[in-house]
Formats: sequence, structure tokens, C-alpha cells
Amino acid sequence: MTMSMSPPQPIRWVLITRPAPDAEALAADVQALGFKSVLSPVTEIVWRGRAPDLSGMAGFVFTSANGVRALVHHLRILAPAVANLPVYAVGSATAGAARAAGFTGITEATGDVAALAHTIRHDSTTRGPGPLLHVAGTHLAGDLAALLADGPPLERRVLYEARPCPDLTPAAQDLLQTDPSAVAIPLFSPRSARLLADQMHRAALAPALQSVIPICLSEAVAESARAAGFSPAHIRVAAHPRTDALCALLTPQS
Repeated sequence: MTMSMSPPQPIRWVLITRPAPDAEALAADVQALGFKSVLSPVTEIVWRGRAPDLSGMAGFVFTSANGVRALVHHLRILAPAVANLPVYAVGSATAGAARAAGFTGITEATGDVAALAHTIRHDSTTRGPGPLLHVAGTHLAGDLAALLADGPPLERRVLYEARPCPDLTPAAQDLLQTDPSAVAIPLFSPRSARLLADQMHRAALAPALQSVIPICLSEAVAESARAAGFSPAHIRVAAHPRTDALCALLTPQS
């Protein structure tokens, strides 16, 4: 006797683990696709350090939108001479944050650090002789300095920290207790996959790791999700490291 397998339950909920304001932007994208969302950040952004000395800098490198926000927070006013320096952004969201901040000469890579290094190394924009300032957080995704070892000089300044949030929000706990198999969870970094799994363990929700649907920005994120205990059978990986490619995984694939 052949047993038929029931089709997977459709996604109805999206658990958003990003910190503000990126969480709100992703929630709007999710709502436009017809899904409900619950916000439960795994990190909060905390500013660190002080305004950097920009004299002699040839331009800026941003590997996250939070890097842009951190620099603007510390500078307070974006002078025209600074706003007109070349900017290299890891992807579209970071480039959008740079445009919103007032930067003008923005070159956008395709979403990961390797692509960003390639873009910087092969860019024909006229730059000054000084280093590029990489505004970063305390945790790095990829070693940009190593990738640019034979390229232009890079100076890294840590201006923010993505500090772990200890617990799931009550709304997220309720959702994961009652309907985990209908929940998709966009994961943007290997660290966020680990932190979310830790939160679920602390909330006694480890069984839900086998039911939720992690949708991962890259294979590196998926590898971290597997190691953290999420079901490999449910993990989906974006075709490109961009938010739109991640959101495309919310709908059934033909």
C-alpha cells in the first residue's frame, strides 16, 4: 500500500528578526506580498565610538545600512565635501540608505562582501590617494580587508554594535507555540540564525526549529541555520543575496 504525503502547509506568517528600522521596511514588503508579520529582533543597534577624522579619506565603504546610519549619527551634519566622496555599498539596501543620508557618488555591488571587493578593485571612479573608510560593526560578515589586500588601502572604524536581544517577543513565542509550520523566518546573516536558535531554546521552543521555514540570504547563512538546529528539509536559500530574492522564497516554487 502506497501512502500519500500531504503537501506542506502554506506560509501564513513571517517572523521578522531584524532590528529597527530594517524590520519595519521588511514588514512593509511582506505585507505587500499578502503575508502577516510578527517582529522579534535578535539584535538591537547600539552606536559606538566617536566621529572619525575624515581628512585624507578617499571615500567610504559600507557593508550594511547600519554603517551608513552610524556614520551619519556620529557626524550629525553631512558636509557637501563628505557627501560627494565616492561610496561603495555592498547591496541595494545599503545603497538606498546612503542615498537617503545624502551621499551622491554611490557604486552598488550585488549583495555580498566578495562582490563588493571586486567592485572596489575594478571601479574606474577617480579617487584621492588616501584610504577608503570602512564603517563597520563589531561583528563582520566576511573579511573585506583580506579580499582587498592587493587593492586600495582600507581603514576600518567600528561605529556600531549589533547587540543580542536575549528573548523572543511574547507575540513571537505565541506564534511559534501555536503555528510554527506556517511561519517563515528571513535570515540575513549566519549570526542571526544562531541567535534566533538560542532565543528559541531559552523559550523552551526548540521543537519549533524542526517546523519553521528559514529563508536564508546565502548558503553561508543556510549552513549556520543547519548547524543551529533548523530542519535542513525546510531551509530555502535566495538565488541572489538581496532582500527581493529572499522575499521571493515566501511563495511556492513552481
